[in-house]
Amino acid sequence: LAVGPLLGLVEPPPPDGRRVDIAAVQGNDIESSVAAGVTRESTQRIVDVASAMLDATRPLAKDPPEVVVWPENSLDADPREDPVLADRVRRTQRLLGDGTALLAGTSLAGPRPATFYNAVVEFGPGATIADAYRKRRLVPFGEYVPWRALLGGFPPLRVITTDGVPGPGPRVLEAGGARIGPVTCYENVFPGLVRDQVRAGAEVLVVSTNNASYGRTAMSRQHLAFSQVRAVETGRWVLHAGISGISGVVDPYGDVSQRTELFSEAVVRAELPLVTAPTPYVRAGNVVAVAALAAGAGIALWPLVDRRSRGRRRR
Repeated sequence: LAVGPLLGLVEPPPPDGRRVDIAAVQGNDIESSVAAGVTRESTQRIVDVASAMLDATRPLAKDPPEVVVWPENSLDADPREDPVLADRVRRTQRLLGDGTALLAGTSLAGPRPATFYNAVVEFGPGATIADAYRKRRLVPFGEYVPWRALLGGFPPLRVITTDGVPGPGPRVLEAGGARIGPVTCYENVFPGLVRDQVRAGAEVLVVSTNNASYGRTAMSRQHLAFSQVRAVETGRWVLHAGISGISGVVDPYGDVSQRTELFSEAVVRAELPLVTAPTPYVRAGNVVAVAALAAGAGIALWPLVDRRSRGRRRR
């Protein structure tokens, strides 16, 4: 309680004068109890989502930004192995021109059969993959089945035919003259993980997500709220990119602009300032929080300790 008001006096670090012109394309996955990314097969639905992303990107062709972001599951099969998805990428690259980098949420083949990485990739010429961030914190029973030998036969889990593999560690993607820190889906719930991306050099953060399976519940609003907290903690601008919404831009004070609606086609575009300086949280991590918690516990327990001490002295 004592520390909280003081934290409000801490200003975010200033930008270094550079900006990146970046756009998130909300192509709109269908409202469904199962997101396109669960089965991870090149079904017609996955092709339809990729085609919708291409169509939603077309308005940017007249004045392309430096970076275009397609959110999680926009390409939910490995484009190196799926010629239809690779075609959608190449057509998008021709649409935007050589001056625009395309980042996309996709599935990449894993290290073993029936495994995959949930990745944000940066495409090179001709739909080749120039770089990739692989999601590190996976959703149990959503992206993989724990104890598959024991639980895999349970009927609701049979739809999950492959298992996600966590990525090796933090990684930033260099695109449009910026060092971009991808954060995939509920990874933004974990402050330490986002802090790792900033400590790895991220000057701006991109949260790439697919919340279609949550329908019109409060989950998408709550997810955006986590991005607001991460923006304040790290002092970074955040592009929150949802394939079906909610998308928006979050500044380092936690304020949201260009907020989109759920299950609509939209484009969120902004020139985001790049920040290189660390915040106290990026420097120290949870040290301040743990110290504040310990101080609060000490203050709460002190009356009890004091009463016992005075009781002993009376004896």
